[in-house]
Amino acid sequence: MLTNSGLVASPAGLTSGVRYDPAKDLSYISLVASVSYVWLVNADVSAKTAPELIQLIKANPGKYNYASGNTGGIAYGGHIRNAYQLDVTHVPYKSTPPALADLLSGHVQIMVGDVPSALAMIRAGKVRAVGMTTAQRHALLPDVATFSEQGLATPPDMSGWWCAVAPAGTPAEILDRLNKELVRILGTESVRAKMLQNGLVPMPSTRAQAVQYQKDQFLVWKTIVSGLNLKVE
Repeated sequence: MLTNSGLVASPAGLTSGVRYDPAKDLSYISLVASVSYVWLVNADVSAKTAPELIQLIKANPGKYNYASGNTGGIAYGGHIRNAYQLDVTHVPYKSTPPALADLLSGHVQIMVGDVPSALAMIRAGKVRAVGMTTAQRHALLPDVATFSEQGLATPPDMSGWWCAVAPAGTPAEILDRLNKELVRILGTESVRAKMLQNGLVPMPSTRAQAVQYQKDQFLVWKTIVSGLNLKVE
């Protein structure tokens, strides 16, 4: 099964009623890809950088709203709002496409979105990227600086990810065979190029690395979610 960072976001406290433990109920095959997030604004918003956007929001408390279209947008947008004490209204959407559509039309002015979903609009100049929420710039958006590069307090590395998993108790020899084949596929030039073209950064790993990454990410998400005081049903 291919799953994403919601695997740890939900049991870390973002979603109510979760009854699984990502550390005990799954066997990890390999990490697959990372998904960077970026702070976006409608093209009519004057801010060109993250500090300018923060200043603009602080100068106009209650005026602006921000959209989210997935668990990453909910958590990362809320973390940015709290970290910089911004008086903005959160407008949650069921998925990313309608959130981006309303950002484009100006119904919402701000959004924390994933690069794969927003890339085409950014390149077309329909929305503006003012800051990467990740530790490094994205290869497809080399001109968009990270928060730390813009002199802001460095947030957690706010990125999503994909991982291949199997049911707990799957025999080790099967997991090893799947890991070997998946790592081989992710290492082929054609697959890497296609993934990068669509905003995904390949990140093949050993089984042990995948297990440790899940544990580390659970702690990151728990820290972020604990400060948001919200539950997704």
